[in-house]
Amino acid sequence: MKRSGLILLAILLLAIGLRWWHIGKASFWYDEFGSLEVSSAHDLEHFKLPRQRILHDPPDLISLSEAAPIWKIWTHLTLDMHPPLFFMILRFWRDMFGTSEVMARTLTALAGIAGVVCIYDVARLAHNRRAGLWAALIFAVAGPQVLYAQETRGYTFAVLWGLCMLDAIVWIAKLGPNWRRLLALGAAELAIMLTHYIGIPLSVALGLYTLICMRGPARWKSAGTMIVSALIFCAIWGKFIIAQ
Repeated sequence: MKRSGLILLAILLLAIGLRWWHIGKASFWYDEFGSLEVSSAHDLEHFKLPRQRILHDPPDLISLSEAAPIWKIWTHLTLDMHPPLFFMILRFWRDMFGTSEVMARTLTALAGIAGVVCIYDVARLAHNRRAGLWAALIFAVAGPQVLYAQETRGYTFAVLWGLCMLDAIVWIAKLGPNWRRLLALGAAELAIMLTHYIGIPLSVALGLYTLICMRGPARWKSAGTMIVSALIFCAIWGKFIIAQ
C-alpha cells in the first residue's frame, strides 16, 4: 500500500508538471475570451456590438471592473450555449485570485489533477491498485487531458464531474448504498449537467447501467437518486435551456 501511494504521488507530480508546463505561454484564444466574458456576467454581448464601424468607447466585457453581479451569470446566459456552473466557478476564482491568464488556466489545471485521483479510485475499486495506477498514469499523460487542462473552458470540469459520478456508482456497487455515496452521486450528476450538456446523455447511460447491472437496494436507490437529481436540474435550469 505504501508503494502504491508513492507511485501515485509520482504520477500526480508528473500530471502537475505536464499541466503547468508553459501554461501561460500562449495567449487566450477566442473561446477562452468567451469564458471570461460570460464569467463577468455579460453573456456573449460582443455579438450585439455594432458591425463595420469604429467603436470609440467600446465596453470592457472581460475585466471584472465592469462585471455584473455573479448571480446574473445564471439568469442572463442566452447567447452562450452552455450551462452556468463552470462560469460561476470561474468568476469566484477570478474574484479570489486575480484575472491573469495563468491564474484563470490554473483553475482548470487543478480540475485535471483531481481527475487523476478520481480515475485512480474508480479503477482501484473496480479492479485493483495496479489497474488504478495504470489508469491514473494514462490519464495524467493523455494529450487531450493535458490540452484542455490548460484552457479556460469547462470541459475539464465536465470530465471531473463525470468521473465523480462513476466513482460514486462503483462505491455503491461494491460496498452498498448509504447517504454519503448517494449524495455524492446526485451532486456529481447535477454538477456535470450544469457544466456541459454532454452530462445529460452520460447520466442516461450511467442510469441504464445501474438498472441493468446493479441488484437490490443499490439498484433502486441509485436510480432514484439520479432521477431526483435530473428533476432538480430541470426545475432550476429547464426554462433557461428553452431561452438558449
